[in-house]
Amino acid sequence: MKIATPVILITACLCYGAENNRILSTDQFDWSRTHYDEELRFYLPDEKEPFSGIIFSEDPEFPGPGEHRYQSGLLEGYQVWWRSEAKRIPQLEYYTKNGLKHGLLIWYTYHPSGPGYEPMKNIIVKSVNHYREGVLHGYSIAYHRDGTLRSRFHYDQGYEHGECTLWDESGELKYSGAYYRGFRDGGWKIKQKDGSFENVSYDGIASFKRLIELADISEEEYFRAKLLEAKYEMHIDKIPSELRDEVLLLWKSISDARYEILESQQAVAINSEAAASPR
Repeated sequence: MKIATPVILITACLCYGAENNRILSTDQFDWSRTHYDEELRFYLPDEKEPFSGIIFSEDPEFPGPGEHRYQSGLLEGYQVWWRSEAKRIPQLEYYTKNGLKHGLLIWYTYHPSGPGYEPMKNIIVKSVNHYREGVLHGYSIAYHRDGTLRSRFHYDQGYEHGECTLWDESGELKYSGAYYRGFRDGGWKIKQKDGSFENVSYDGIASFKRLIELADISEEEYFRAKLLEAKYEMHIDKIPSELRDEVLLLWKSISDARYEILESQQAVAINSEAAASPR
């Protein structure tokens, strides 16, 4: 399945702006002296009000080459990261709301350079993703370099949930199945090295319930953990002191429980394979 290259966000920035918003480049101030407050609002050096406006950056490090839009110190609206070797050619485009990814996010890649290479004519969509309040929510679709589908996953509140399919570059199925709250669920069809397919059954609902039990958390805390991760992933030091221990423990409890469950599933799979092999 081929697609037309959807360079659909590039002109979105033309309608952005307010009279009092500033447009700056990173060579106009010392980025090392910028800071964030406890609400994760961004400030320029020596300024008392959070920044509103657009910052153009050529810096390959943080914040990264691109156009970064702020409203009252929070990333807001259309954002774009450029390829470092090709100015103003997008590598990543997305929307934000209240400082978090919210809406469409597109990654791009490019055909190899060569005679007559023109970056904008060689642009290829690598993946199209949907976010809500900082976490994946909805379909996430990836493509091979020739424009054919590579994968299609569905997410709910940051976790894989629903159908998923992966194809190789020739368009042949590699696996298909479904997830439940981040765990494989139901019947899966998985291609083996010899080209045959194995049908495997999973109980994602039981795995999810087991995680809740092992981590000793509620379902609400499970989803809250993803939202907190989206908010503080770049600013661990800004987690409020009264919440820091609780948040870090929540993340660790979920991670440890997930690892234990997946390790158990792997052991069962290995034992089943050994039992089925000829002696």
